[in-house]
Amino acid sequence: MHKRMRFIPIVVIIVVVVLGGYWWTTRVTAADGLLRASGTIEATEVTVSPEIGGRVVEVLVAEGERIDADQIVVRLDDRLQQAQLKQLEAAVAAAQAQQRAAQAQQQAAQANYDLLKAGPLIEQVQAAQEAVKTAEANVASAQAQYDQLKKGARAADIAAAEAALAQAAAQRKVALDTHDKTMQCVTVPGRGEVCPGLGTREEQARAALEAAEEAYAAAESRLNQLKRGATKEELAAAQSRVEAAKAQQSMAQAQLAQVEKGARTEQLSAAAAQVAVTQAQIEAAAAQIAAAQAQIDVLKVQIDKLTLKAPMSGVVLNRSIEPGEIVAPGARLLSVADTA
Repeated sequence: MHKRMRFIPIVVIIVVVVLGGYWWTTRVTAADGLLRASGTIEATEVTVSPEIGGRVVEVLVAEGERIDADQIVVRLDDRLQQAQLKQLEAAVAAAQAQQRAAQAQQQAAQANYDLLKAGPLIEQVQAAQEAVKTAEANVASAQAQYDQLKKGARAADIAAAEAALAQAAAQRKVALDTHDKTMQCVTVPGRGEVCPGLGTREEQARAALEAAEEAYAAAESRLNQLKRGATKEELAAAQSRVEAAKAQQSMAQAQLAQVEKGARTEQLSAAAAQVAVTQAQIEAAAAQIAAAQAQIDVLKVQIDKLTLKAPMSGVVLNRSIEPGEIVAPGARLLSVADTA
């Protein structure tokens, strides 16, 4: 009985303590509507740092702001890299144009080599033969003109020139009469003297007269030339034409002989060398394109790294930079905490 009496006070004390704690908690909460407590919040903090240094252009977040993963937070100046990128792209375009030109030249060089190696075609031989015939005819014509000038005009030529001059004179007179009649002023009763204007008939009459005058002058000059004979200058010019025609004839004959014989060894070697040269140009252009493209790829990576993104979703704890500042690689720009 005595032991039971000791146990009862202990139970009473425990109950009083529990009820007192409940009363105190209820009292504090009722006072301001908040439940205050102390403790520790665990979070993962990550620093945002650039791999490439540069000038800060934009800072797109503020301290305490909640951000998402891959959200752009800072931009660094990429104008230099963009300018270099344009230069390299222009270099690639130029090298590609050179490559296309070299490929076209190679096709032509290869076709020429194949043609020389295969030997002359029937069409080539025929064309060379026609060139020889034309050159021979030119020599004969030039020689005949020179001989005629040197010998002087024949009586028949002078007579023909005189007849041509007489005919030109008659045509000139007809044109002159028509012109004068067309342009003649007339007296109209009540109006006085009336002269024609410059209509279609008047223009035609004037043009016909001018043509007749030119024909007469040419016929007269031809007759005078035949009568006086050739001058030293005219003979020298005719002799030069003969020599030029003979030189052209010799060239045509040599080309015909070459076509009939086929390509020489040195011609084949030169044609093959031209093919090799164009191939080297194509390969050089391809190497330039590859080198410039590799630099373009590097620049694009650098440009991409100048735009910094959030590594994860969270809250910006610290922002230590402002636009206009120059930052070094690895510098601490922001810190982001994952409070999830």
